[in-house]
Amino acid sequence: MKILVCSDIHGSRRAGEYIVNLDKENNFDKIIVLGDFLYNGPRNKVPVDYDPNSLISIYNSMKEKIVAVRGNCDADVDLMVLDFNIPKLRILKLDQYNLFLTHGDDTSIFSESPKDKEVYLKGHTHLPLMYKNEDGGIVLNPGSMTFPKGSLKKSFIIMDDEDIKLYEFDYNNDVIEVLNTFSFVKKEYIY
Repeated sequence: MKILVCSDIHGSRRAGEYIVNLDKENNFDKIIVLGDFLYNGPRNKVPVDYDPNSLISIYNSMKEKIVAVRGNCDADVDLMVLDFNIPKLRILKLDQYNLFLTHGDDTSIFSESPKDKEVYLKGHTHLPLMYKNEDGGIVLNPGSMTFPKGSLKKSFIIMDDEDIKLYEFDYNNDVIEVLNTFSFVKKEYIY
C-alpha cells in the first residue's frame, strides 16, 4: 500500500495540482489530508495562488482516495462543497498498524504517547516531524504544502509497506528532496 500524507494546503491551487501530479506519478492507494483545505486562516497571508473554488474540483475528483480530517481553518460550509467526510478524528487500520488521524489543534485527542503498532498523524503546526518512541509508537506531521514554518520548505510524507519518507519540495525549482526516512520495523528516534 502506498499513501500520501499532507496537510495545511490553505487554499493553494498549486498545492492541489501538485497532489494530483504526485498521484499520477505514484498511483497512491490513499491520500491522507490532515485538515486546513480551502482557507488561509487569520494568521496566514493569502497564498499567491489562492483559489479555493478550483481546489474543490480537484479534491472532489480524488474523493475515492482521500481520507481526511477537519482542521481549525475548515468551516461548516466545507462540508457542503466537499464530496467526502471530514471528521475531527479518524482511525484507520493499515496492516498491523492503527493510524490515528487528527489536525492537531486539539491536543487533548492524543493525551498519551503512541504504543507499538500505533501511528499518530497530525498537522496544524506546519512543522514536519517524524518520531518513533521507545515503545515503537510513531508520531508524524507532514508539515505544510503552502505555509512552511521554520527554515524548511514545503513538505509531505509518503508511506508504503516498508518505509515512511518525509519530502521537502519547492514549486519554483520542482525540487524534491528526501529529508528523512525510517522503517516501520526498526525502533529508532528520527528527526
